[in-house]
Amino acid sequence: MDSKNIWQNVSGKLAGENTKEQDAALDEWLQAEKTNRNIFERLLEIWNYNPAQVQDTSRMYQKFRNRVGQFEHTSRVHNFVSYGLRISAILLLLVGMTILIQKFILPGNETQLAYNEIFVPKGNRTFVVLPDSTKVWISNSTKLKYPHEFSGKTRELFLTGEAYFEVAHNKHKPFIVNIGANRIKVLGTKFSVTAYPEDNLVRADLISGKIQFDIRSGESSKNYKSFFVTPGHSMEFNKATNTITDSEIPEGFYDYWLHGLYAFKNESLESLARKVKRIYNVEIIFEDEYLKSKRYNGSFSVDDNIFNFIEAIKQTSVEPVEYRLDGNKLFINLKK
Repeated sequence: MDSKNIWQNVSGKLAGENTKEQDAALDEWLQAEKTNRNIFERLLEIWNYNPAQVQDTSRMYQKFRNRVGQFEHTSRVHNFVSYGLRISAILLLLVGMTILIQKFILPGNETQLAYNEIFVPKGNRTFVVLPDSTKVWISNSTKLKYPHEFSGKTRELFLTGEAYFEVAHNKHKPFIVNIGANRIKVLGTKFSVTAYPEDNLVRADLISGKIQFDIRSGESSKNYKSFFVTPGHSMEFNKATNTITDSEIPEGFYDYWLHGLYAFKNESLESLARKVKRIYNVEIIFEDEYLKSKRYNGSFSVDDNIFNFIEAIKQTSVEPVEYRLDGNKLFINLKK
C-alpha cells in the first residue's frame, strides 16, 4: 500500500467507515511488519486522547458538542454539526499520522524525516508550539510545514493559509515564513500572515517588532523586492495587479486570533462568503448576483454556527433576504 492508501484505510478503520476490502488491505499491512503495528497503536492513542498540541481546538469541539442538543429538531443542522465533529477528529489523526509516517514509513529519506506537517480543515482552528518555542495559532483551511528541529542559519517553514505567530527571539537565526513564491523574514515579533492560493491578496499584519515582506521579482527564486512593515500596520500584496498597499491594523485583531471573533466593516457579501466557506465548511451560493456587491458591518464568532452569521446578515440588510440549506451549500437570494 502506498502512503495515501495507508492514510485512507487507517482513518477509515478508526472512523468505522472502511469497506471489507479496505479492512483486508489494512490487516495485510499490519501483519507485514511490526513497525506498522506500532504505528497503528500510536494512532489509536492519538484518536482516543487529544494531544497537548491541539488543546485549544479540543475546547472548541466541546462547544460544538454542547450545541448539538440545541438543534436536534432540525436534522440538517444536526448532520452538519456531526460532520464538523467527525472532521475535527480526523484533524487529530492527521497531525499524528503525518509525523509517524515521516518517522517510520520513510526511513533513510532525510528530507521527509526533517519535517512535520499540520493541516487544519475548514471549520477548525488549532495551536502549536514550534521547536524554538515560537507559538502559532493556525486558522481553517491552512497547512503548516515545519522542521522537527531548526538547524542551520535560519528558522524556515512553509505556510498555505492563515496563521498568527509569536516568534521566539533569536538574532542569530532569522525566522522565515515561505508563502508560495513570497516570504516573510523576522527576528522576533508578533504578526499574522494570510496567504490562501485562491485569493489575490497576500497580507501581513505586524503587532510588534520588525518584519520584511519579500515579493518575488521575476522568475528567479532568488530575486525579491523587499518592503518593511511598520508595527501596527498591515501590508497587502495584490497578485493580480502586482501592487502593495499599507494600512493600519483594524480593530479586533486579537479578538479574532485569540477569541475567534471576526469583525467586518464595509465588507462585500462576496468577500464574506469566502471566509464563511473556510470557517464553517459551507459554500454560499448567490441566487441573485446583485447580493455579491452588498456591503455589511458586524461581527460573528467562528465557534458559532452558520445560522448565527446568516441571521445577522438578514437583520442588518436593508433589503430582505432569504436562504435555504442543502447539504453543505447555503443558497441566498432576495426575498420575493
